[in-house]
Amino acid sequence: MKVGLLGAGYILDAHAKALLAIPGVEIAAVCDLSRRQAEQAAKRYGINRVTGNIDELLSAVSSVHILLPPQLHEQAARRALEAGKHVFLEKPMGIASASCRELEEIARLRRVELAVNHNFLFVPAWEKLRNDIHSGTIGPIDNLIVNWFYPLALLKSGPFNNWILASPENLVFELFPHLIAFAIDAIGPLEDIRATARRPIDLPAGGMAIRHWNVLASSGPAQIELNLSVTGGAVNRSVLVRGGAATAYCDYDKDIYRKTEPSRHPPIIDDFLSVQRQGWQQILGSTKVIARSIAGTLGKRSYASPYGYSFEKSIGAFYLNIAGGDDRRLSADLGRQTIEACEAIVRSAGIVPLLPKHPRKIAGKPKPSVLVLGGTGFIGRHLLRELARKNIPMRLATRNAGAAQLLLSGQVCEILEGDIGDPEFLAKALEGISTVFHLAKFEGTQWEDYLRGEVQVAKTVGEGCLRADVKRLIYAGTIDSYYSAKPQDTIIGETPVDPRINERNFYARSKAASEQVLMQLHTEQGLPVVIFRPGIVIGEGGPASHWGVGRFWNDAAVDYWGNGRNKLPFILVEDVARALVRGMEVAGVEGRAFLLTDEPLMSARDYVAVLSGILGMRIRSRSKSILRHYLGDVGKELVKHLITHPNRRIPSFRDWSCRAQVARYDSSATCLAMDWQPAGSRDALIERGIKPMAEEMLR
Repeated sequence: MKVGLLGAGYILDAHAKALLAIPGVEIAAVCDLSRRQAEQAAKRYGINRVTGNIDELLSAVSSVHILLPPQLHEQAARRALEAGKHVFLEKPMGIASASCRELEEIARLRRVELAVNHNFLFVPAWEKLRNDIHSGTIGPIDNLIVNWFYPLALLKSGPFNNWILASPENLVFELFPHLIAFAIDAIGPLEDIRATARRPIDLPAGGMAIRHWNVLASSGPAQIELNLSVTGGAVNRSVLVRGGAATAYCDYDKDIYRKTEPSRHPPIIDDFLSVQRQGWQQILGSTKVIARSIAGTLGKRSYASPYGYSFEKSIGAFYLNIAGGDDRRLSADLGRQTIEACEAIVRSAGIVPLLPKHPRKIAGKPKPSVLVLGGTGFIGRHLLRELARKNIPMRLATRNAGAAQLLLSGQVCEILEGDIGDPEFLAKALEGISTVFHLAKFEGTQWEDYLRGEVQVAKTVGEGCLRADVKRLIYAGTIDSYYSAKPQDTIIGETPVDPRINERNFYARSKAASEQVLMQLHTEQGLPVVIFRPGIVIGEGGPASHWGVGRFWNDAAVDYWGNGRNKLPFILVEDVARALVRGMEVAGVEGRAFLLTDEPLMSARDYVAVLSGILGMRIRSRSKSILRHYLGDVGKELVKHLITHPNRRIPSFRDWSCRAQVARYDSSATCLAMDWQPAGSRDALIERGIKPMAEEMLR
């Protein structure tokens, strides 16, 4: 069976790993409009054919996995089905039940398999509950409750042009199929649907999302309740069933199942035995989960997590269905019924679709003199705001113009879409520019990725600036490139980067290597570069669970880098933006590096105490020695080396020892040279730094 993957986004990895585990199945081709993304996927999974044309894909395969955004599902599935191909369609099946019915009919006429992936239906904990329901162990179902309490990261950081945020009803079609599928699989189609939508939140460019949903419905005599919240907080993704013979609880996020059945004992004894049985069920269930996870990790299988395991089971069931099986959890009928329920939820809640937004055109704009690279990031957005405040005409180069238009709504800024690592695009972006701010940040998994995505790009930008006769290039480095593990040391702008930088993490290494490339261009060819190294940056739009403070496992639990008592080099993001702008205004500073930190005003413990107070929530915090952090990393990397994981590395104690930032930072030279002054008070750090981030968590 030759398989084609249509779409090379993040979900491709789960499908590819699952397919590689199925005998007799070959991933023959991958198709995406972004050929670079398709080629990267092909390289990861040994796929021989890469294309950007769907017809070419269909000609090479007998089944297609459609991994596109929801609004494209129906059209792509129709083309594949009409070409006589089996189709495995990521949920939602579509965004209109009438179109879903048409897909069902095409599949029937062409005699091909059409499956819809509601992969949580294949989590082992749900399979146990499902079997107990259908075997009669639970008895006639009186009540079924499905919860999805899970933060939606897009609401905080975007990209805000993601389909799920384009209109309020899209969130229903994206997330509710998971909840509805459980109910239909357990009992049957939903009836008498009544929905309530609460806690709307305004998004950039006038968009709006609704964060709390409650749906009451029925299926025969059973009452059904579906609860969804995408706000921050503790995670709970679960199903609770009450039947005539037992109650049962399934945590499909953690893959835990427990069942409560009455015994023949008196109530007081029955209560004790019931709690005892539930405890043993959870102990045995969690032991199986961790054993399967370890086995999956060592075997490089997708089932290293319940989520990956469910994908492997779901996709395996699809190919069994093609061979004559009949697993109804994949049926197009169930897929269409979930969409009918989504439509009913939207109608009942009174949700009105938003009209598409068009970027406003501004007449008579002055030609930009400043180019910002990385302007949609945390510091970049504040830099653009500071430039706008000073009426400096600017241009933004970005990979995603649509996301930038939403994110920067209301700001006068010319936007160019392209790859700054492409010399031709960069030359176009540099036309008429006198100052360039290079704040673009790269994230990868291997050092070669950083060499290509960070260091080589910095070189391309520097050489492009020389050709365009740019007057000033301002590059954002990081204090992570310093060696900061000695409390007796004082670090200033002139302090060289860690002399053993090769022992540090890839981000610190790549930033230092980029600085070296740019300074070499300055020395040899006169590149007018100025380097700024910001400290632990806090403020509006930043993460309250800041890893500069400690290892935040979630919003309510943190391990300090050490004891958390030393003062940290915090800096307000607005102060960083002002310093960067001063970097383009002050003469005679080319070839120098400047430190951007405030006075040592607050420790990690102070930060967490303030954050806890603002949130009204106790954040569980503890000291954890650097040695313990390091040994934990060693254990993890040992496993990676045992299984020859492609991202394995040698842990560095030197790198971990710098996390605590115990050295003292002194930015007085920056203040003098730039005529710049940071906030300089603890109250300012709280009011303009921690408080806005905490309020963002509470929104």
